[in-house]
Amino acid sequence: MSPRKIVLDHRARRPVVSITLLAAFLLVAGLARGMAVQASSSPPPVAIAYADTHHPPSNGRFPTPWYGSPDVVYVGTTVNDWDSGSIKIDNTTGADMTGVHVTMDIGSAHYDRWGASLTVPVGNSLILTQTNDTYIDTDTSDNDPQPPGWPNAVCNPPSAAIAVIHVTIGQTTFDYADKNRQLTTGGVDGAHCAWWAGGPGDEASSWSALAVVGGPTPTPTSSPTNTPTPSPSPSPTPTPTRTPTPTSTVATTGTSTPTLTTTTTPTPTRTPTPTNTSTPTNTPVPSTGGDLAVGFAEASQQPGSWSVPAPYQFAVNWDGSSGSRPIGIVYAAVTPGTVTGPTITNASSQYASGGSLLVLNGPGPLLRGTTAATRVSGVAGGSSWTIAAPTGMRAGDVAAVYINTSNVPMTSPAGWTQRHQDGQGTVWTQVFSSAPANLGVWSTTDTYGWTYTAVAFGASVSSPTVATVGGGGSQFTSAVFTGSATAP
Repeated sequence: MSPRKIVLDHRARRPVVSITLLAAFLLVAGLARGMAVQASSSPPPVAIAYADTHHPPSNGRFPTPWYGSPDVVYVGTTVNDWDSGSIKIDNTTGADMTGVHVTMDIGSAHYDRWGASLTVPVGNSLILTQTNDTYIDTDTSDNDPQPPGWPNAVCNPPSAAIAVIHVTIGQTTFDYADKNRQLTTGGVDGAHCAWWAGGPGDEASSWSALAVVGGPTPTPTSSPTNTPTPSPSPSPTPTPTRTPTPTSTVATTGTSTPTLTTTTTPTPTRTPTPTNTSTPTNTPVPSTGGDLAVGFAEASQQPGSWSVPAPYQFAVNWDGSSGSRPIGIVYAAVTPGTVTGPTITNASSQYASGGSLLVLNGPGPLLRGTTAATRVSGVAGGSSWTIAAPTGMRAGDVAAVYINTSNVPMTSPAGWTQRHQDGQGTVWTQVFSSAPANLGVWSTTDTYGWTYTAVAFGASVSSPTVATVGGGGSQFTSAVFTGSATAP
């Protein structure tokens, strides 16, 4: 065989070898794709638990693995103040699970807040829990359709609603049912009612596996609609009891689109952080008579602005948009006799609220000014804050401080009188003979956060006085009745 012919034969074989390698590569890629499809066509192991560091002391059942554990993709708040039903999905398929979308329904309540296309690496577990520490958005022991919880818990009859978890992988959806009502702590507020795992107190429970309900169902390709569920629970910040190990996790803070972040161990601070973004309506309108009705309303952590019928107008309309509890203060001139206070309505569904009513008396009483609503973060060992004096306050004015918190007790500076308590709201007043630099240092030894605002009312001649007090008390609705009182 001639050298030239050898060269020709060699060149002729190269494409054959290349084609063979290409075919092998395509075969392997095809097998890999087949493994991914197989991963999405078999139901993954799903477990549920209740994470609670919000109601110490610990009952020893906090779920593990958790945030900071190895091989965990975590979607939720990283602040150690959990009060939340939680879901764990294990990837045991041998391939990455992509396009994972998890939603949950409990009666009429729909949860869809963890992202629509998550990836769970092979051998990892996906853990889904509350995404916001300020208003607890996945508190399944308190949220609708549960009976009322704190502060006036209804323990009987319990809710019969069962949580159904929908796990979509690619285009296939698997349903899992919590038939033991673990996520709803037996259908009652487990922190304040005894339930199947014990209590009342710490609601934590370990991971429990769920069975698939029925077979897989095809899932439409369009993205589902997010319908956030309101949270009625108080939003404290107790002393962290666990120290997670820093790890790269998927974490969200009140959003539905998680981002890959490297989280570190949260460190509590003894310096509360105020949030002051409210825009009160300061339009002083003097009363033509001698009586002025002042209504107060507070609600749980679901953000929402307030509305009130005429002739009442707002002194403060704080929607709680930073995560603090919404509060509103309204006022209007009234005539002597029985005064039925206004109903102040929040734009969001609220499941814990309260209202109070003051009647001020004096010649030509009017709104002088306000202190913008401010949230003070809770810290271990308690917190304190100096409340600013209302803008435009003058000598002889009466100031009213309105605090919305589950802290017990709140301690006022000297000279203040607590006029009413309406669930989580307390109303305090004091007449100042001279314009103060501030309204003093207010404090609590409890660990929870609190929101405050203040208003000042003056009169044309002498100081206005608090004539009578009324209140609608603790309520469970977004339409807050402020009560009734008798004007002199």
